[in-house]
Parts: sequence; C-alpha cells; structure tokens
Amino acid sequence: MSTPFSSGFSETPRAEIQSCGFLVALDQQWRVVHVSANIADHFADCGPRMAGQSLAEFFGASAVHSLRNQLALLRDPQGTARLFSLFLAGVPKPFDVSMHLHERLVVLEALPAAHVEAGDPAGTVRQLAQKLDGCASLDELMQHGARCLRALTGFDGVTLFRFGADGSATRIAGDARAEEAMALHSPPPATRMLADVTRPAIPLEPDAPRALVERALLRSWTAGEPCAGDPRQAAASLCVPLGSAGTPWGVAVCLNRGPRQPTLDRIAAAELFGDFLGLRAELCELMAATRA
Repeated sequence: MSTPFSSGFSETPRAEIQSCGFLVALDQQWRVVHVSANIADHFADCGPRMAGQSLAEFFGASAVHSLRNQLALLRDPQGTARLFSLFLAGVPKPFDVSMHLHERLVVLEALPAAHVEAGDPAGTVRQLAQKLDGCASLDELMQHGARCLRALTGFDGVTLFRFGADGSATRIAGDARAEEAMALHSPPPATRMLADVTRPAIPLEPDAPRALVERALLRSWTAGEPCAGDPRQAAASLCVPLGSAGTPWGVAVCLNRGPRQPTLDRIAAAELFGDFLGLRAELCELMAATRA
C-alpha cells in the first residue's frame, strides 16, 4: 500500500531508520563507519565526529566488551545477537541492543530499555504457552494465540495469517479492541516494527546505501512498501513470523491506533511465542490429517 500522506515513510534510496532508537555501523576493529543522525538525542557531544573513532570512546570499554562477547556467540552469520538492559558510559538509563552482520560491518541498533534489570522473555513465553495446552482444534489454537500475542505486545489488535503452498496468505484469526485495529494485508514473514507513522525517517551519517539496513529492526519503511494496516487508522505496527523448524508457517500482525514503541525484550518474547505457535499449529494440522 502506498502511503504518500505519511511523513514516516522514506522516499529515498539511502539508509534511514526510525527515530525511536539509534544505529551505528562498525568495522572489524569496532571503529564507527556510519552513525544515525539522531545519536545526539541519546548521547551528548556525539554525532558525525564519531566516524573513524573507536566505539569504546563513546560507549565505554566495559559496554563494548560485553557487546563483543555477545556477538562472538553468534553462530549463524544471518542471525542476530541481542543484549538487554545494557548501561553505556555517561548515560543513566539502559539500552536494549541488537546486532547483526552486513558484509564486513557490524550493524548495532539500540532502543531505550524498559527495565533496569534484564527481563525473562523465555519465562514470559512459557507462561503464555501453558494457556494453549487445552486447545482442541487449529481454530481454537489460533484464536488463543492471537489473544496471547495481544496481551504480550500491548497492541490494540493482532491478526494471524496462514501461508499457503503457493505463497498466498489467508487470515485465520484475530483479536482486537476495534475493527480498525485488524490487519488488511499480510506482510512478508520477517520481524518488522513501525513505532510511529508520523515521525520522519532519520538518515545515517555519512550517507549509506539502503542495503546496509535491510535487516535492521529500526529500518524505515519506504513509500512504495506494502503496509499491513491503513496508516490513517493504525499509527504503529509489529510483524512477527510464525515459524516451524525454520520454515515460515504464517505471520502475526499487531496494530495500534496510536504510536507505540515495543521494547526489544517484548519483541524477543513475541518472536519466541511466534515460533512456538507455528510449531503447535503444524502439529495440530498433522494430527488432524492423521485422524482423517
């Protein structure tokens, strides 16, 4: 869906992100190559002058040591490493950090953390998963799953889509406060966030090609990119894949009528629950086919 009426959608081929967090691209020696133009909103005296400098000069040696150790645990080059409630030098509030690799660069994204201490996404998902144990059919499972995801994310509405063998998507369940909070279209099966459709996109300094942020959670939406909901009715969205053994089974689309910035620990919990729900759905279908 094209959205020319929204300033929150980028119309340029350069790399841009949403303003709810910041992004830093680093070389193999952890020197700054690119930094989002809003970095000064989070760190005083930071900005373009960071380019070419060691990240430790700004984040602190202890924080960078923790980040490098977490990234070293990453086994899949297409995977993501995350660290929750990390304190950075000179900043009184913690950040949740997500890192992934793009060619020979480390792409680091940070969002304000909700908690001073790290949360337990796995424990949250475990509690919600117990509520699905009594579901006797796929329809019941999906409806309960939509309700759990809405409780987990706090969005106004959640819509679940099932992918067919031909790649088409069918709406199979939903839970919402109002009809306008239900998704109209199914996006690709990837985690995607839009915190506030009215906020302008933030460029990187110096300019970088859009490919640099193609896997970034904070990447801006392009003007011609399909949107799950009508931006005139839904100001924020979160898309979470429903997977089964690494294969996309479907996707959950969470919409909110007003701006909403989900914290990274809630996004991680939603992803874990999405994997669990996709696996349970596939098992439910196999059991139904066996009985038939």
